[in-house]
Amino acid sequence: MWTLMPNQSCTPDEANQFDVGEEVLLCFGHENNRQMLARELQPDYHVSTADSIPSESEFALCIVDEPGLEQCHEELQAVRTASEPIIRPCLLVTSSDVQRIAPSVWEVVDDVITTPISMAELRPRIESLLRLYRLSVDYGERRQLEQVASILSHDLRNPLSVAQGNLEFAREDGDDEYLKRTARALERIEDLLGDVLTLVRQDYSASDFDLVSVDTLARETWDDFDSGESKLVVDIDGQCSVRANRSALMELFTNLFRNAKDHNERPVTVTIGVLADGFYVADDGNGIPEAKRERIFESGFSTQSDGTGLGLSIVEQVADAHDWTVSVTESDTGGARFEVTDVFFEQPDSESAGTDGGS
Repeated sequence: MWTLMPNQSCTPDEANQFDVGEEVLLCFGHENNRQMLARELQPDYHVSTADSIPSESEFALCIVDEPGLEQCHEELQAVRTASEPIIRPCLLVTSSDVQRIAPSVWEVVDDVITTPISMAELRPRIESLLRLYRLSVDYGERRQLEQVASILSHDLRNPLSVAQGNLEFAREDGDDEYLKRTARALERIEDLLGDVLTLVRQDYSASDFDLVSVDTLARETWDDFDSGESKLVVDIDGQCSVRANRSALMELFTNLFRNAKDHNERPVTVTIGVLADGFYVADDGNGIPEAKRERIFESGFSTQSDGTGLGLSIVEQVADAHDWTVSVTESDTGGARFEVTDVFFEQPDSESAGTDGGS
């Protein structure tokens, strides 16, 4: 057991000032050390302890000892990678010489403190790393706000100008064609606002996730989607279920369906099928030029002059929120095929569903 000097640095005014949403996670191989540190930190921080780090963990700071780090190194690395651009710092408590720490440790550790430890030394380290976490959260929020501001100031300006101009012409000439153009401009504004709202609401926690049937939800989404003469085929043998946020997964399907419909002049057939580690949504339309596939998920990028450029960005955000990966390639018929991978399928208790094609 390593030594922890008594807390002599916390004054009454400093106590209980932690943010209740900021979790300090202790992942220790030595149980006695973990309990001792938890007792010292709990008056001032929201402390939890664990033998492993769940993939959905949202800690603000993880404190580990060497046995704990050895046990949860891969889990910690996965959580930190999935959280980007948010930084989830890690503090290593060790009795080893800092200069002899393996390079692989620094892949997941941001700071090291050696034993024996005093709270007077430990507390500033904790506060420094929590500030790093808070700054990364603020950065992510500011980046999202800048994105929304750009859309509102730039992308909405053109359809608003079109609508205002055509209304003026309609008043002067009484021509219904101007009113039709105004209606189309207002529909584009509605699409933009809908996509912006979806972007700013992309915030999920593990408590929002349920077991969702991919094939059933895809059919339900298609039924609510204005598909016109396009068709849906669900090529799934039995029921395929994942742990996901239901409304977010519906947004993912909606935007992929809309992408297939809006980027092809003729009706298309959209097919949903399963992969070894995920599922795909493919169409038999014109496809996406290979040169444009690298940018297709960028916010604001569209292959059409009247596209919002946000739909596929939303798809990628939904995938990221679930620790999935989304990519685009060419379908067997030459159209677009979006593949969602790194998906873990779960077997529901209910009976398997059928595989008939959709509407």
